[in-house]
Amino acid sequence: PIDMGVNIVVHSVTKYLSGHSDVLGGATVSTADERVEIMNTAVYFGGVMQPFDAWLTIRGIKTLEIRVNRHTENSHAIAEFLEDHPKIREVYYPGLKSHPQHNLAKKQMKGFGGMVSFCAGKSDKDGVDFINNLKIIKRATSLGSTSSLIQASGSMLYLEFTEEEKRSIGINPGFVRFSPGIEEEKPEVAAPEGTKKTVKRVRKKPTTTTKGAADEAEKKE
Repeated sequence: PIDMGVNIVVHSVTKYLSGHSDVLGGATVSTADERVEIMNTAVYFGGVMQPFDAWLTIRGIKTLEIRVNRHTENSHAIAEFLEDHPKIREVYYPGLKSHPQHNLAKKQMKGFGGMVSFCAGKSDKDGVDFINNLKIIKRATSLGSTSSLIQASGSMLYLEFTEEEKRSIGINPGFVRFSPGIEEEKPEVAAPEGTKKTVKRVRKKPTTTTKGAADEAEKKE
């Protein structure tokens, strides 16, 4: 962002930089002119990272490029799969040609990122039912970890928002935010279809396990 004219960047160290869900921290990146003033102010608010957390962050940064490439690869494959799924209403991922800012993303980014959002069903309850049918993906409000994490944003966050306020910021009915991990093979998106085979993995694209969760959510309507 600084190369594009931004003066100050506030970044969550907790997410991709550390990358292992074991650090809580943030970073402010700026040009030299603002740096001294920011540092002098931050110390008075207690914004000083513990040495061990700083060490963990430095460790994570060493594998940042490798991890982000894997996050991006998995996310793109999952987004393409979900976009073609008849029971998924909308998919939000800048790597898809259907995304309204796809061309801008191609211009600004080397990859399209490791986050996928989509609408499962027609209500927030459908989104909750969807993630409740997952078998190995962890339900959590974080992102950027080596493990796949998912949340139903309409019910797990923004609880103080009215329905109108949630819709105004893009949290539509059934909205699910998915942060694919760095699993060696593309992670399945959801639970199997009523069988005892609880884990399926594929080498190119997610399997029909997403269909299983969508079917289960539909049965509960």
